[in-house]
Amino acid sequence: MKTMVDDGGSVRHSGRQQLIARQGKAASAAVPLRQNWLDLNVLPDILDNFSAATGLAASLAAPGTGEILMQSGGEDVCARFHRVNAQSARQCTADCEGLLAELPQDPGRIHLKRCHMRLTNGATPLIIQGAHVADLYVGHALLESPDIDWFRQQAECYGFDQRNYLASLKKMEVVGPDQFQRALSLLSRYMTMMVELGLQNLAGQQGEQALRRSEARYRQLVEGAPEGVLLHCDGRIAFANVAAVKMAGVDDAAALIGQPVEQLIVFPDEWSGAPTAEGGVGGEGALLRRDGASFAVEASSAPLTVDGREMVRLTVHAAVRRQEASGQTVAEAPYRALAEQTLVGVYLIQDGRLAYVNPWIEKTLGYRLEELNAMDSIFEVICPEDRARLTGAADNIHYRFGVVARNGERLEIEALGRAMAFNGRPAAIGVAVDITARLRAERALRQSETRFKAIFDNAPVGIGLMHDASGRYTQVNHRWSEMLGYTAEELLQLTHLDVTHPGDRAKSRSLRNQLINGKKAFYRLEKRFIRKDGTLFWGNAQVAVIRGANGDPGVTVSMVTDITELKRTAEQLQESEEQLRTLINATPDAILFKDGEGRWLHANQAVLRLFGLEAASYQGKTDAELAAHAHPLYRKALRSCDVSDRQAWECGEPFKVEEVIPMPDGGQRILQTVKVPLYQADGMRHGLLALGHDITDFRRAEQALRDQFELSQALLKAQSDMGEGIFIIESGRVVYANEALCRLYDYTVEEILALKSYALLIHPDDRRWVMDNHHRRLTGEPVDSRYEISIATRNGERREVEIAIAPLAIGGIVQIVVVMIDISERKHNEEKLRLAAEVFNTASEGIIVTDAESRIITVNPAFVRITGYQESEVREHSPRFLSSSRHGSAFFRRLWTRLKRYGRWQGEIWERRKSGELFPAWLSISQVKDAKDEVVNYVSILSDITERKANEERMARLAHFDHLTDLPNRLLFRERLEQALLRSQRSGELVGVMFIDLDSFKQVNDTLGHDIGDLLLQAVATRFSACMRRGDTVSRLGGDEFVVLLQNVRERRSVVRVAEKILQALVSPFDISGRALSISASIGIAVAPMHGADPAGLMKSADVAMYQAKARGRNNFQFFSPPPDA
Repeated sequence: MKTMVDDGGSVRHSGRQQLIARQGKAASAAVPLRQNWLDLNVLPDILDNFSAATGLAASLAAPGTGEILMQSGGEDVCARFHRVNAQSARQCTADCEGLLAELPQDPGRIHLKRCHMRLTNGATPLIIQGAHVADLYVGHALLESPDIDWFRQQAECYGFDQRNYLASLKKMEVVGPDQFQRALSLLSRYMTMMVELGLQNLAGQQGEQALRRSEARYRQLVEGAPEGVLLHCDGRIAFANVAAVKMAGVDDAAALIGQPVEQLIVFPDEWSGAPTAEGGVGGEGALLRRDGASFAVEASSAPLTVDGREMVRLTVHAAVRRQEASGQTVAEAPYRALAEQTLVGVYLIQDGRLAYVNPWIEKTLGYRLEELNAMDSIFEVICPEDRARLTGAADNIHYRFGVVARNGERLEIEALGRAMAFNGRPAAIGVAVDITARLRAERALRQSETRFKAIFDNAPVGIGLMHDASGRYTQVNHRWSEMLGYTAEELLQLTHLDVTHPGDRAKSRSLRNQLINGKKAFYRLEKRFIRKDGTLFWGNAQVAVIRGANGDPGVTVSMVTDITELKRTAEQLQESEEQLRTLINATPDAILFKDGEGRWLHANQAVLRLFGLEAASYQGKTDAELAAHAHPLYRKALRSCDVSDRQAWECGEPFKVEEVIPMPDGGQRILQTVKVPLYQADGMRHGLLALGHDITDFRRAEQALRDQFELSQALLKAQSDMGEGIFIIESGRVVYANEALCRLYDYTVEEILALKSYALLIHPDDRRWVMDNHHRRLTGEPVDSRYEISIATRNGERREVEIAIAPLAIGGIVQIVVVMIDISERKHNEEKLRLAAEVFNTASEGIIVTDAESRIITVNPAFVRITGYQESEVREHSPRFLSSSRHGSAFFRRLWTRLKRYGRWQGEIWERRKSGELFPAWLSISQVKDAKDEVVNYVSILSDITERKANEERMARLAHFDHLTDLPNRLLFRERLEQALLRSQRSGELVGVMFIDLDSFKQVNDTLGHDIGDLLLQAVATRFSACMRRGDTVSRLGGDEFVVLLQNVRERRSVVRVAEKILQALVSPFDISGRALSISASIGIAVAPMHGADPAGLMKSADVAMYQAKARGRNNFQFFSPPPDA
């Protein structure tokens, strides 16, 4: 429910225009409800009176949206607590919306619903003439004695001040369900009746307006008619139109009013006198003019009721002689012009058809004259149910019937007509008026009267209606007759003053005069009423006037509730006033009453002693006047009282202030004063009540507690800053949590306090045993107060914490204080240290930890295994004892420079074992710095790479040397050739390449086997190596092919000598496994740069030269020469 609140925080009456619009639609779709017909300011007063009488809150809410239109009252427990707390207020709003959403749309149906705070609210729809204009809501009722323990828990849950909350709860009266429903039903019927009464008046006004409009149209029709029209009652003329005045030859109608009709018209004998109201007659007669002349007339009469009187309408026109002596017909043009201009319908019927209609009928029915002429019968536009009644109508007619317009709408018509001859044939002429709106207004008025009568007769309060200034009752309900002991008929002979006690009549008369004169819209008066048997009773009379459309006073409504019992209670309260006065004087608290101008009326002894006024005459004096004659010590305090009085009046509600009063002994007293402004019924200031309680000792104790609290807060803040989370458990829920705890869980304080159980703060794995420990602690069992548990944060992260628990008892309430420290990082670090220690002890690399001065602190077992030194032998020593002599001082300077610049160094180094053995090692050194970025340690990791180096050398040899002959292989030969060519380009020296192929080696393999062949190849390789110069290279390419690289060749002759030496080395036989084997070789020689400048070209040239040597009989060498076809 949306409540509209002003700047001062109080609920204001609103939504009056919305309610007016809704009620207006209920009354009439076209005519909105106006304040003149129903003053809606009465409704807030009704709500106020209801709340004052019952102590319940009452409001009107817009249907559907739930927006509060007007509201009054409310329980302290809701206004100060339930709707102040944000969480509780949201639930209150949801409760109200749920109640209105479930509300049945049946008039008078009461729907009750209990809210989340165990208070009961009720609602019922306000249905006015079938329209749902508002929901009536009454709330905050206690239907049973409250469960104080449960409400105490709610105070803890929502953070209410428990003492004040329970005190407000105890002020509430327990209302029975039946009593609650009756109160809501009474209010609903009361408000419905007030609105219905206004709507009835509205319908009446609308009906009257419709009748006046119809009468005006009828009068206009009659006044403008070409025939003379007279109305007479008891044979005397009561009305005459313009045509009748002209026929009579008088100046105006006044000359005819009151005259016998026989003096104007002489009727034939067959009429048996003038026409009467019993039935209409017609015929010819003679009209006697004022000047003595007379002429023949045709007259017709019909009965008519005007303003409750039976009359006769007489229609007169000159007798028509269609065929004059001259043979000419009477001109009809003037009649037609009159019909065209008139604002009512004029028609001519001949042969059962509409021969003529004026524009008014065309517009009303939606048909053109031609279309009406074309119809077979006039009955085509007349409603079927009325046709039989109009068939065979008399010559002179006055009928009401229904017609159907072109758009299908039914219209109600009143027609006046007579028979005549037209163009020699029978016809009927007449006028018609649309009375549809008037009939609808009459029906609405009758329906409204029926509904109003039902509410009026069954209302539980006494109601009387008065229609004139005399105050005489014109209508009373059963309850008012019952309260006064009169019958309804007897009361209608009395005025409201006749049943009022003489002592209250003057006030009643004055207030009603103000109401009638428009000075008041509503008044309420408690007065004494006199029953028929002479006994008295007190009644609360609420009186309002419902004004007409022009603002004139219409109906005065008086509603009276019997308050005799309330008055009796008031008298009993008055009897106890003296006792209360005595009690006030005896109380140690200061109590002071002032009037609306700030003058002292009554002060108890505590006040007089406080300001040293025991002997002073204080009554009728202001604070300033008393300060002028008081002891100088009290003047400032008295003047400050005036300041706080003004603040209380500005606030408009109880205002709390602390006042300091100096004492003659040099000390001071502190008073906590509540100043309550009191107002008269008309809103004027009535007086000010000041209640002062001496809180000097309390303030001193409070200051001591505040100092202790601030110390505690400082300690709590320090703990929070240090990351110690603190929370307090009460009745299984968290009632306090500090910021450190919120940071740890990533929750807000509100979210933690909203948890249903403290156990939700604990990880599910540990929740059960922690709750068991908590339960055992509450039952007094000895349990550990310090242990480690796991928790889960908002994002599901698991963290380890250490908690310390201490019980705390305050005011008989047991609380548990929990201090929590996040040890996740410590646990993590401990695990890291454990893992580091494990790694340190099991690592295969040697680890050395030194201080900033490079003194060894510790080494791991791998270091002992690699170096042979025990930890005790190296502790406190520099690692220099490991140094070999292979690295100079420059190497170590570069090492330390890089280490200081980048914080780490790594590389290959030669170290010395305890045995003196040198070994290659891979050494990584890293700095360890503290928070100040200063080096505190060096950590060195030492890996013995002896085996790795050997493996590397083996792999390198396998990659570059022939496994059979141990000669460089093709890869190494090519690398050396490339390098030799590069040097040759720089130095200008020659490079020689010999391609050697063993002659007939395949035969050795085929006859003696590959093993013998391999041995032979090894022996050949040895002899080839012996032939090489320093810096030359002999390489086996594969099989029996060898290649020789000759570097630093200055002349061709040098190459020839090497070739000759190789051939000579093969002359002697080889002893292979006891066999003498001989072998020769064919050698091809290429020299760079003449025979090729790159390795591939040079090798190809040498290969070609080798085939040239084979071609010349083998066992020779040949220099490359291009083939003849090259």
